[in-house]
Amino acid sequence: MDLDNNTRWWAETFVPYVSRRSAEIVEDRCGLELSQAGIIHEIKSNAIEKAKLAAELKAREFARGKPYTQRDEIEADIIDLAKVWIYVYLPRYKAQVRNIIAEAFNIRGDVGEKLEGTDLCTEYYWVSLEGDQEEDQQPPTRLVEIQVVTDKGDRQFQAPHEVAVFLHRLAKSKGRRETDCGDARLLWEVLNILGLNRYRELRDIVLGLDMSKALASDFSRKADGFAPLELSVATYVTDSTIRLQSGSDKILEIAHNEGGYLESNRERYRMRVLRDTFIWLADLYPWGDGTGSMLFHGLDISMADLQRKKIRWLDSLEARSFYDGEQSSLPHEEGKELAKLWAVFERHTQLPAQYSFNLARLDVKGPTPPNWAHFRRAITDLVYDQPKDSSRDNGGREG
Repeated sequence: MDLDNNTRWWAETFVPYVSRRSAEIVEDRCGLELSQAGIIHEIKSNAIEKAKLAAELKAREFARGKPYTQRDEIEADIIDLAKVWIYVYLPRYKAQVRNIIAEAFNIRGDVGEKLEGTDLCTEYYWVSLEGDQEEDQQPPTRLVEIQVVTDKGDRQFQAPHEVAVFLHRLAKSKGRRETDCGDARLLWEVLNILGLNRYRELRDIVLGLDMSKALASDFSRKADGFAPLELSVATYVTDSTIRLQSGSDKILEIAHNEGGYLESNRERYRMRVLRDTFIWLADLYPWGDGTGSMLFHGLDISMADLQRKKIRWLDSLEARSFYDGEQSSLPHEEGKELAKLWAVFERHTQLPAQYSFNLARLDVKGPTPPNWAHFRRAITDLVYDQPKDSSRDNGGREG
């Protein structure tokens, strides 16, 4: 082979391997330094593929009018042979990341910067690995490009799948498998109701949660409490978000707006919330999996039967007549029974009941808006002695 062919063989066979190794060295060192500094990040590396490099060489040779004859020419002309990408979750760490890179590597040339919209900022570093390889290793690519992306997170989520994608990334940074995340549609709706639907707001919520796999973590504790439902990351984050002060404030605001100052309106509000609570319970937890026992936790058989009687009353024509405004007020005794059923959920100690009650108090609709027909199907297996309604439609709700 002549010199040109030797150079081409070296470029198309040897360079991709060495470039990949160089990128891995930089990735390992950066990842270690960032982790030791406690900087929450994502990091990955890549090198130019053989086919892409071959095409790039041909195009550049055509543009310059002569073939490459020296290896140094290729490295000088094609600077994206090896790359490392770092995503930094909190912008306040930007300067610290810059210092880590400067101390770990020899930075060649100026640091580039590119702004994307109002949120994302990417800094570009070209660092040298000369002298870093072991004696038995091949010489590294002369330069490795490092891209450091910082994200202000001021943009809003536009759809549930955007929440899901971002939640996957956040969960991964917290040591959870991406498959743990679950359905993010309820989280998307709750974030919008609470006015927390910006990237930085969800980021700050999740980074403040203890969702490690340790047995003593908050996630593990709640996973035990949510049984028989398998607790997903999405459900855990949704429940944790509702329990924030902003969640409590919104619940009070909805109660005031919907219930007002008239006792009759407050009773209609309680009926709506209780209706939706049972719909959520039935949709999230099949009654046959021990949910009935969870609902009546701590009650003996006679007291549980009394609660079932109150639930059946919600399904009565008399209750519906009042709720629809055909009857101006509830009889005193029925109002007392409604208040007692409400108190069961206000004081409930079981996490599934609390979660369903909170979803209802926030007026979360889910994929299928709740209604009285849905309520009837939801309580059939709990309070009526008849087979499960085969036409029951769970509306596709999932935690």
